[in-house]
Amino acid sequence: MMKLKLQQLTQNLKLSHSNLLVSSPHPVSNLRLLKFSEKFKLNNELEREYKNRIEYMQTLGHNFWYENNLKYQREKLEFEANILKQNREPNKDDYTIFYNNFLTSNAQSHKNFHISWVKECFKLIVPSLKFNLSRVYSAVVGENTNTSNNLNYFNSNN
Repeated sequence: MMKLKLQQLTQNLKLSHSNLLVSSPHPVSNLRLLKFSEKFKLNNELEREYKNRIEYMQTLGHNFWYENNLKYQREKLEFEANILKQNREPNKDDYTIFYNNFLTSNAQSHKNFHISWVKECFKLIVPSLKFNLSRVYSAVVGENTNTSNNLNYFNSNN
């Protein structure tokens, strides 16, 4: 009897593959973007707050890495053009110097992004706890809240 109850509880908390899509890496930001399949069918405020926070963090990260990687690609092309003007091919040492200079000149923006990212991660803790504890409570009590019965990932070729 206890084993059956535990199996039912586990089943109620099991993550569904149909609620969260994970894309292939974005060609510029290189991030795998998440998409909630039933965005406008959120069943309760806790779920909505949790998903909105995740989507905001994803947008924050995607925008930063998109801009950073575009800047890197642009500066790398300029660097290679300057080396080619000297009638030679760039070598490993040239790329090492370029990459070191790029990281040094962008260290402050990377630091600022990291600080904002960590702050957003902490802001996600409360909505995540509320949402997941409500799911545990519903599973234990036996209520059917139908809160997307959870958020598992599956790969998509989007």
